[in-house]
Amino acid sequence: MRHNDTVSVAVPKIFEVTEDFEFWYLKLDGSLSPKILNTIQAIETFGVITNAKDLKNGLWEKKWQNGLRLYFSVVDFGGQKTVLLLGSGKHDQESTIKKCRLLLRAFRVLPIKRI
Repeated sequence: MRHNDTVSVAVPKIFEVTEDFEFWYLKLDGSLSPKILNTIQAIETFGVITNAKDLKNGLWEKKWQNGLRLYFSVVDFGGQKTVLLLGSGKHDQESTIKKCRLLLRAFRVLPIKRI
């Protein structure tokens, strides 16, 4: 991913996680989980995710230099605009993206504003 492919995006300060995300997060080693926690804190505090890449059709990717990835979308969740943390990983990116796209079919995906 080239640096100029990434942007900061404004997101709601409310988020939900999928079961896939929870399962993945619980398996993270201690050196990686702070990166995800920092992102969650930025969502809660500022309503922003930095260094995000638009994968089209409402799916976004945040990637770190070590290869760690976080896939997310903004959806209508029970009538409330919500960041949905879909899944992540360092390996098997293609299958993770496919799975995220399948999960998104169950939601009304909302646009994300670049800042």
